[in-house]
Amino acid sequence: MSKAVQMGDAANMGSAWLKTEQEELLEGHFSELPKLFKKLSRTNKPDKIHEMLKEIANRLKEAKALVKDFEREARAEGMPPSILGDRKRFLVGELNTYIAQKKEYGGAQKDRQSLLSGAAVQEEEDVQREMVDRGLGGRRGNVDPADDEKGGGMSCTRLMLP
Repeated sequence: MSKAVQMGDAANMGSAWLKTEQEELLEGHFSELPKLFKKLSRTNKPDKIHEMLKEIANRLKEAKALVKDFEREARAEGMPPSILGDRKRFLVGELNTYIAQKKEYGGAQKDRQSLLSGAAVQEEEDVQREMVDRGLGGRRGNVDPADDEKGGGMSCTRLMLP
């Protein structure tokens, strides 16, 4: 293996195999991701949140590729299947933790956007309803030209929409 650092986690105790370069890089990714999520949780602007989620997604893709590279290199160097399996299981578990966390943030962001867009639609409907009530026309009311001929003035008739 390329690095001379002994693995320290429980899955690799007693192993004479050293950390691979991919494992070292993955540790860097896994230490950087909590910082990104913390920064994301402090952000309120939707465009910033979207940008940070994109950055996190790219980091997760890189980490996934590193896990595949680790497996390929470890097999090529003859790492015993039991050790390879334990190490890969540990790395994939870490990666899946961050993927789940990203999905939570992404889902929360979509929920927030739908609530905000729903509030904007409701506000627009309220304005339209008020305009109709005041006789100013609008989306839900229209002027009936027959009323002008009958009674001399124009009036609004309400259309009931489902």
